[in-house]
Amino acid sequence: SPRLGKGTNYRSFDKVLPIPNHYYSSLARWHQLAMMRGNGDLRELQQLARTALDPAPLHDFITIVDHDLGFALYRAVSDTKVALSSRDRVEFR
Repeated sequence: SPRLGKGTNYRSFDKVLPIPNHYYSSLARWHQLAMMRGNGDLRELQQLARTALDPAPLHDFITIVDHDLGFALYRAVSDTKVALSSRDRVEFR
């Protein structure tokens, strides 16, 4: 999740605030990422990206949600875990 903006900050008026963590709880369940498109979270992430100090990771998160890539992400993580059970190092894509 840090590669998708968790732990980064955005600017709100004269304050620098952390990106809210609740967006990242959906990463544990791929189907919840799909629901983020309709419940307003995607729109909120897009607004946060406009004021983020480092918007690139948030743009990656937005891409995953907007293009419904949650299951593909879940499978890539799962495949990587399986590969790591028999190797010390694997490439995650």
